[in-house]
Amino acid sequence: MANKIIYKKPLIFFFVVGMFYSLLLTVLLYSTEPSFAAACPVLDGGVGDGDSTVNGVITISANATWSADGTNLGSFDCSGTEVHVTNNAVLSLASYQDGDSDYTDDYGVTIIADDITVDSGASISANSLGYPDDKGIGYAGTLGSGYGGLGYGTTDTSKAYGSVYEPDDLGSGGADSYGGGAMKFIVSDTLI
Repeated sequence: MANKIIYKKPLIFFFVVGMFYSLLLTVLLYSTEPSFAAACPVLDGGVGDGDSTVNGVITISANATWSADGTNLGSFDCSGTEVHVTNNAVLSLASYQDGDSDYTDDYGVTIIADDITVDSGASISANSLGYPDDKGIGYAGTLGSGYGGLGYGTTDTSKAYGSVYEPDDLGSGGADSYGGGAMKFIVSDTLI
């Protein structure tokens, strides 16, 4: 049985999962697609499709990771299909960060699909898939890292970064924990 939250046409969903596994959702009422998108990592009926059937649905029924890298630029075009995460599976979306201190060339994962369905017990996650500990614009030592504002106990305004309205930067790591990755869904029909 699918979750009860349903959004209809055409919306973009941004998620940033923070260091303490909080979730921020912003719904934008316009549609923009990246200028480049790699092919979907799983083909309908191909390896990784849990139902192994060409039926317009890419079924993720076991834990899987889709990773951004310098080749795919973090964008996966699954247009023409539904991405269905089921069977308590976790689809992890690993952001790209090149390890240097220039954080402007790092990015999260974008999925373009007609529909995305996440069944109860299953999830799409970027938990701890952002910047490693002690890295990222918002890293503030032993204090909380910030995104869209100041982190816990931080007064240094140079550590605030990212947009509250269009969050698409990676989460900064803490003193000994990873920040959350960034994920964006461009769904032409239904997100459940």
